[in-house]
Amino acid sequence: MSLILSVNDLVSIRGTQYTVSGKIQYKDDSSYYWDEYKLVSNSNSYWLSVDEDDIFFWTMIQPVATDGMSVEEQGNEEVVSCSGDVDVAPGDRASYKEFNDGANIVAVETWSDMVEYSVGNQLSSSDVRLISGSSKSSVSSSSVNENVKKYGCLGLLLLLVGFFVCNNSDSTSLKSLVENDPTKYKLETAITGMENKTADVYKPDFTTTELIAKDLIDKLEGNVESVQENPQDESVIALLTSKEICVIYKNMNTGDPLMHLASREWTVDNLEAPLYAADSLTNDFYRSFYWYHGIGQDSVQYSASDGYHRHYHHCYGTYFSTFYLLNDSRYNSYSSSVREASAARRRSSGGGSGGGGK
Repeated sequence: MSLILSVNDLVSIRGTQYTVSGKIQYKDDSSYYWDEYKLVSNSNSYWLSVDEDDIFFWTMIQPVATDGMSVEEQGNEEVVSCSGDVDVAPGDRASYKEFNDGANIVAVETWSDMVEYSVGNQLSSSDVRLISGSSKSSVSSSSVNENVKKYGCLGLLLLLVGFFVCNNSDSTSLKSLVENDPTKYKLETAITGMENKTADVYKPDFTTTELIAKDLIDKLEGNVESVQENPQDESVIALLTSKEICVIYKNMNTGDPLMHLASREWTVDNLEAPLYAADSLTNDFYRSFYWYHGIGQDSVQYSASDGYHRHYHHCYGTYFSTFYLLNDSRYNSYSSSVREASAARRRSSGGGSGGGGK
């Protein structure tokens, strides 16, 4: 079963729409991996768990007596990576038991500080439909194992090649797009971080930060993971792609627009480095935005220390607690419209669009 979602995706499950507000990847003691997505609809939260074979929709419930129920599965789980509105960090562990009450599956997770109960119903891939999302999101009924059985080794090779091409369809970096437009984006300075790697600071030739954000989204054809403005200062805008982070703000000394552009690998190691000529509110927003949208995944992918992640989790993540609820920003909506228009142009010219749905 192949279902890949990203934070801020909009999905329909049996006719009800949900926004994906968080994602956690787990593994058990035998290194079996699965994903869980936090879904929000009408201010209520639910969870969607996806592994190689099954999809389950979970609703949190009050504690119930499990005496008399048969134990379907039990073990230990560890958080591998996370992003979005979740209250765990990589390395967190819990034990779990799943019971069958004759009609549903009741799950009990025991964490270090709480015990959570939920009831689950199994879904098929046809029950889940991707309405709008990032270029990396997809819903498919076939798993890699099923395709191997069907097409053999040659089919697997072609499948992997196709997967590589699709997942690199947005491989054009924002940095290269900006460097190819020197009349609009002039390099102001660079910030040197660990291992002498740098982040770039540009002075864009625009009158407002909003125009800069929309120009970057247009250049990327809407292929961004998240765009968010500072709820306390709308002139400050942060943008995250699969490989880079960009922060658009005003020089605190001159008021001129500036743009910080860095790889996510650089950012996970240098988050404490302040932005060039930015005030404390802008720096706090930048760190909170990255903590919420990127550090869970990046701390695993780029081997950042767990100590770093814990520091961000308990410090930067608290500065903009209300910000974490603002997933549906006007810039995310703008990105979706640009992405859909770009896909429509490709279809009309005979090309294809990435992702899938049913």
